[in-house]
Amino acid sequence: MIAAIDAEHIDDRGYRAAQLEAGLIDGRFRLAATALRLAATGLTFLDSEIPTLLRERLAGLLLTGVGTSALPPPARRTTGLSHDDAPPPDHSAAVLTAPAPSPMGVSLTPGLRA
Repeated sequence: MIAAIDAEHIDDRGYRAAQLEAGLIDGRFRLAATALRLAATGLTFLDSEIPTLLRERLAGLLLTGVGTSALPPPARRTTGLSHDDAPPPDHSAAVLTAPAPSPMGVSLTPGLRA
C-alpha cells in the first residue's frame, strides 16, 4: 500500500492531517493483514522515486508491504499452554459495525475507505 498526496496544493496543516489519516488507514490495513494471518511491515523509500512509480506527481507519505513469510514457522513450544492448545474463541456474540462517519463530514482521500 502506498499513501501519497499532491503536496504542492496543501499547507503544513493539511500535510499533517494527511499524515494522520494515512497512519490511521495503515493501522487498519495492518490489522486486516494480521487477521488474515499475513505479515505487514513498513518500508522505506526514496521520495524521488514515488512519482515515477505512480506515474503521477505525488509525494509519498508511507509504504506498507503485506505478504507471507518465506521463512519456516517458529518451532512449537513443548511445555506450557500455547495458542494452539487454547480453546477456540467464541465468536457467536460478535457484532460487526460500520465505521462512524467523520465528524467533519470530509475526507482527505475521496473514494478511499479504511
